[in-house]
Amino acid sequence: MPPASRDPAVLLALAATGVPSAGPAGWVREPFGVEADTSIHRRVLAVRTSWAEARDLLDELDRRLVTGVVGLVVLSAALALAAAYAVSRRLGLTERTVRQIAEGDLTARVGDGARGHDEVAASARTIDALAASGQPVSGT
Repeated sequence: MPPASRDPAVLLALAATGVPSAGPAGWVREPFGVEADTSIHRRVLAVRTSWAEARDLLDELDRRLVTGVVGLVVLSAALALAAAYAVSRRLGLTERTVRQIAEGDLTARVGDGARGHDEVAASARTIDALAASGQPVSGT
């Protein structure tokens, strides 16, 4: 990993190890010494440092991001399927009730499909009211 500091003492310590870096690497150079504070730099320390550790860290980060995204996609798909199933079930119940009413069964009701505050429930309540208004009043 590139040095955390550009401090000449840190760079000198890295250079003193004498161990060449393997794999991807970069060069860091920094002026040092008394002349470092002037516009003319007479002494420059250059150190080659390996980026293999940083690359490994980024590879691990990539793997974790992909795993997280796949998990979110699976969770989103499961939630979407559950929502679609709930609406589909209620629409199917409403459709069967409309068929029964069309066949002359004015006692048919949507019932559980009329619960809720969405368009499916409103349609189911309307169908139940329509069936109730068409049902003959008993005892007259």
